[in-house]
Amino acid sequence: ATIVLGGMWAEAAQEVSMMTDSRVLALNPGEAVAESERVGLVRVGHKIPLAEGKVWGVALDAGFSPEAVSAATRIVRPGGRVVGPASIPAPGRVAVLARDENHWVAEKPAETISLSRSKVSK
Repeated sequence: ATIVLGGMWAEAAQEVSMMTDSRVLALNPGEAVAESERVGLVRVGHKIPLAEGKVWGVALDAGFSPEAVSAATRIVRPGGRVVGPASIPAPGRVAVLARDENHWVAEKPAETISLSRSKVSK
């Protein structure tokens, strides 16, 4: 399982990796964040170079663009969580669970698979 922490959130990368037994990618981390066996450091702009639906959760701070926040919602698996800055609206593809003056927390809904009966020819 992978968790993505961006900006100020990346400062907790080492602790989060140990608490969750997960790999953490620290996006645009500060100087205090060190790479390790479980923490990878990545510099990004408006795009996050990860496959769609492959991470458990993402937390980004206000240093990221609306495009990066939108990209974060694409890389989270269905049922995963995204934390974003209140200064950027949550993308429409997620359901906001909580918000305050600084952040919002959203869940990416599970994918809906429509079922229909097939017509059987006799």
